[in-house]
Amino acid sequence: MVRLLFIALLVAWAMLVEGCANDQSSSASPGSIEAFRQEKDAAFRDPRTSPLSTTELAGFSGLHYFAVDSSYRVMARLEPLPTADTFQMSTTHADDQRMALRAGRLVFMVKNVPCTLMAYRFVGQDIPGFFVPFTDATSGMESYGAGRYLDLQEQSQDVRDYIVDFNTAYNPYCAYNDAYSCPLVPEENHLPVAILAGEKSWP
Repeated sequence: MVRLLFIALLVAWAMLVEGCANDQSSSASPGSIEAFRQEKDAAFRDPRTSPLSTTELAGFSGLHYFAVDSSYRVMARLEPLPTADTFQMSTTHADDQRMALRAGRLVFMVKNVPCTLMAYRFVGQDIPGFFVPFTDATSGMESYGAGRYLDLQEQSQDVRDYIVDFNTAYNPYCAYNDAYSCPLVPEENHLPVAILAGEKSWP
């Protein structure tokens, strides 16, 4: 139930920014990002849908976020790979391995530093889009040590330019409760810069 609600929240967020993916001159406004964060906090506050323990819920006042910063909203070029490349993506539970496809490489700049992130798609995934997990220089300090996730709406095949907005980066559920099995960030998706945007570590 909790996982389904979280997926529903992500779908709602994707619908919010869907038009912006095609209009490269705009993106979700700081106000819309804050509204989405409030909606997510409400889901976490509800004991029927929250991954938090009863003790944590008693003192819950909201998740922790960096301030919305437009400098962490960057234009990226999706470079297709020459051949399909599938592999077993490890998770936080050793007995849970997930087959993933490297769908392409996102190339971009953050704070004048060249960066790349691999975009993945899980084998058998029905929802079009890319899963982009990452670690960065804040991992294990200001942000969750095992990394954060981004979701990108897939565009038509002839469109290679994507807006990557790190203000929408979120923690996996295993950041709040180790009962959840979450994909681990492959080593190839470590960024050499500090991403001071998106969700912070918990608690």
